[in-house]
Amino acid sequence: GLFLSLQLLGVSRDYEMEADQLGVQYVWKAGYNTEGFIEFFDIMASKEGYVEKTSFFRTHPAFYDRIVGVYREISFLPRQERVVDNTREFEAIKAKLIKINEDLEREEKDRPTLFKREPGCPGEPDKGMPPATRGAALNPVLASAGE
Repeated sequence: GLFLSLQLLGVSRDYEMEADQLGVQYVWKAGYNTEGFIEFFDIMASKEGYVEKTSFFRTHPAFYDRIVGVYREISFLPRQERVVDNTREFEAIKAKLIKINEDLEREEKDRPTLFKREPGCPGEPDKGMPPATRGAALNPVLASAGE
């Protein structure tokens, strides 16, 4: 039941930490810059939040814990004289991914939504609204009914 599910979440977090550790080792052995792992988690954390304490219901460790774990693993690896930061192939793939993302965002703008899109707050129509008007952005009929 619930206890087993919670116990499995803890195991899943352990596996994620081990995967991070092995990933850093593989990147180091291949001659790439291991600092990229920290940059990746920093970017993800800025979008999702750092969350220092791990919740019982999280399937992955908090980004703060993952960053600390990656720093710890990097500290055990011998320093490399020369590391690869970028390659032409990486830049080409990165450019393709950026274009795909831009195309998806453009498509998303044309789709119908249940709320009015406000500039600067995509996906969060209630953010910054006074409590009395929250939810009104979800339905224009409700918004006009209050007038």
